[in-house]
Amino acid sequence: MIPLYEYFACRLPSKNHLFYSRNQPASRRADLTRRDDRFAACEAHERQLGGTHRVVLNESNISSLLHHPYGVCSHTFLILAEPARELCMSNEWYETLKDLTAGTIGGCGGIVVGQPLDTVKVRLQAQGSSGATSGLHYSGPIDALIKMVRYEGPQSLFKGLMPPLLGNAPMNAIAFGAYGNASRILEPYYPNTPPVRGAVLARNPQVRDAIPEKQRVQLLNEIREKYSSTVTMEQLERNSVLNSDIYTPNFTRLFAAGCWSGLLQSFATTPAELLKCKLQAQQEGARLYNGMWDCAVKMCKQKGVRLGLYTGFWSTVWRDMPGMGAYFVAYEGAKWFFRTETYKPVVTPREPTSSSTNDLPISVEWKHDVSYSTLGLLAAGGVAGIATWVATYPFDCIKSVVQTLPDDAPKKEFTMRHIAVTNYQKFGLSFFFRGLGTTLIRAVPVNAATFWLYEESLKLFKYLENRNSGVASKANT
Repeated sequence: MIPLYEYFACRLPSKNHLFYSRNQPASRRADLTRRDDRFAACEAHERQLGGTHRVVLNESNISSLLHHPYGVCSHTFLILAEPARELCMSNEWYETLKDLTAGTIGGCGGIVVGQPLDTVKVRLQAQGSSGATSGLHYSGPIDALIKMVRYEGPQSLFKGLMPPLLGNAPMNAIAFGAYGNASRILEPYYPNTPPVRGAVLARNPQVRDAIPEKQRVQLLNEIREKYSSTVTMEQLERNSVLNSDIYTPNFTRLFAAGCWSGLLQSFATTPAELLKCKLQAQQEGARLYNGMWDCAVKMCKQKGVRLGLYTGFWSTVWRDMPGMGAYFVAYEGAKWFFRTETYKPVVTPREPTSSSTNDLPISVEWKHDVSYSTLGLLAAGGVAGIATWVATYPFDCIKSVVQTLPDDAPKKEFTMRHIAVTNYQKFGLSFFFRGLGTTLIRAVPVNAATFWLYEESLKLFKYLENRNSGVASKANT
């Protein structure tokens, strides 16, 4: 018989109570048990009830459940029956909505910032390989930029802006929403490294040394002035503990979640980038399409929706799956590297528990926190963009050629293998890295803007949540 009770890995809306899946790996369950032995009481209660008691969580009984000695472990764990799944998962939908909204805002900003250099990149990639731009017209990105502005005007740098801008909404909604959702689903199986809790400084030199010596000496001087001038650093460390709420990211989980988001994103990316590349590759005097909609209609009439708008789908998948995995891993890794750590001591008076000279009339709790500066977030976004393109640029070159080929080209010319072999024989390895310099230069401001706007949007959501919670609390009182 399948037990009715389940622990879900999500938060109850407007409450700070956690729900954990009872199917989590043994190591994770052991960690939960170590942190709070009431988890064992939950399981004991489940065995005692024999899986016959249903606890349906709703607004009317939540208050009593939160104080139940076994059904709920106060402020930590809660036993729920199967009918409560929808209430628990409602918060997951809200978290996903935040991810996709913030991702869309960040993506739109990034596209506007990077469109001029993206147009130059496509011109360099497509020249000599498509009917629209026959011959090598540009010697490099600077030459292409100058010639485009001189002969076609500054507006030529923003050709093809509307397709990715309009397609950015579903594209970034899928990317960031799927990434956040997949990361939360995989968290029980690939958990973050748990934080340090209750570590006595005298017994943990590594933890002690993490706290700046200047702060430890300053605290010692303050305690000597207030309590006793004979207090030593050794005594202080024996009465000091470090408590941290900071989890070290699990990059395996982040890469897997990024790959999944890249796969789903490809369904929105392919049509948008196909139209963008078609418009970017055409030059004045050889115009085949009069804008985005004209290009889409002609492609659909000639090949149908599936073949017309999804030309280059597999090359996009090969680019986006590992690319998005590298994207989020690089961002979270760089963000973690550029973090600012703070240690704040909280001194609490107490009665000594023994006559030992090491037992002081105070206890010290060092609270460990992490913050991220605007400059650090911008730098992390730039690193993420560079890592993504370095990992997948050859596939992007193949994709650009596929999507800028004439519509009446033979079918075999649209295959990745044919394009790779033909252009390698014609141009050598340089074909797979044509325009890479321009792309990397573009990647820094684009992704810096994208992730900064993403983080700021999430902060706005958090601010609104806190404000609404404050309003609700005042209304209840």
